[in-house]
Amino acid sequence: MFKRFALLLTVASALMLGTQVYGSCFNSPAQIMQIGSKGMVTCEYQGINFLEGATFNTTDCFSCSCSSWGLSCCGFGIKAGLIGVPSGFRVVQYGCDFQIENEGGEDHLPRDTE
Repeated sequence: MFKRFALLLTVASALMLGTQVYGSCFNSPAQIMQIGSKGMVTCEYQGINFLEGATFNTTDCFSCSCSSWGLSCCGFGIKAGLIGVPSGFRVVQYGCDFQIENEGGEDHLPRDTE
């Protein structure tokens, strides 16, 4: 119960400050690859085939999974989607992660990392 309240409070605070993140996802259909006499479900990402059930994070900040219907990838961290930043603040990127900081650099907005 406390975690839910804390999460709700964090989200409400971020929205009141004008910070918003919109999701970024894409999908592609599965393929059947013949391996011997069996047809195996695969998903292709950047020329690499993954078997059904595979999950992976990419270096360009996408979390992907291969299922019987295809590949599903959603951005995380800096690639989670559009980021609305309040006036007087800026986004600072650290790999796939980011922080919203005061343009002066001293202060930052708290983020829930769970």
